[in-house]
Amino acid sequence: VVVAISTLTRFVWKAIEMDQSKEAIPQGTMAKRLLLGLVAVLIATAGLALTSSSSGAVGETSVTTGYKTSGVSDLIWATEHLGYDSPADLQKAGVQVIHFILAGLSGMTADECALGLGSMIDPTGPYSYTSVWTADESVALDWVTDHYCITDSQAQSYGGTLLTFFAGLDAGKNGTSAVRRDPPATTTTTTAAPATTTTPTAAPATTAAPATT
Repeated sequence: VVVAISTLTRFVWKAIEMDQSKEAIPQGTMAKRLLLGLVAVLIATAGLALTSSSSGAVGETSVTTGYKTSGVSDLIWATEHLGYDSPADLQKAGVQVIHFILAGLSGMTADECALGLGSMIDPTGPYSYTSVWTADESVALDWVTDHYCITDSQAQSYGGTLLTFFAGLDAGKNGTSAVRRDPPATTTTTTAAPATTTTPTAAPATTAAPATT
C-alpha cells in the first residue's frame, strides 16, 4: 500500500509542475468536492473544475467498506479536515482521485496488479461506511478495481487511506482545526431475551383434623 501511495504521490507532484488550464482538465461529477479536499494539498494547481452531482435511484451501486479500530480515528479526522460530510464521502472521493491521477493526468493504461494490493487491503472491521455510486460515477470505481485487481470495497479502503495520507501532509504544512478523537462506539444490535414469567404455586390448604371428644 505504501508503494502504491508513493507512486500516486509522484504523479501528483508531476501534475503540479505541469501548466494545466481549467479547460484541459475533464469535468468530473464530484469535481467540486475533490477540489475542496485537495486544493490545499497537492493538486490545486492542476486547475480542477469540480461540480457536485445528485444521485438517482436508477443504476446506483452501494459499496460498504469496513475499517479497523486502529485506523478509524485517522479516517474520521481526515474527513473533518478535508471538509467531507462522512467517511463514506471521503472514501468515494479517494477512489475518484486515484482514477483522475492515473487515468486522467498520467494516462496510465497498464494495470498494477503486481503490487498485490488485493492480498494487502482488508476492507473489514467494526466501523463500516457505505458509499453510493451512480452509473456514471462507477466508471472510476470500475477502473480502479481493474487497475489494481481489487474489489470495490478494497478500492474504497485504498481511497480513504490515500486521502487520509494527503490530509496529514496538508495539516503538517498548513495546520488544522480538526481534532483527532478516540474511536466512536460501535453500533450493535442486542436482542433481548424474552422475559420469564414465574407463576407462584400456592401450597394446598391444610384441613385440620376433626376434634376428638
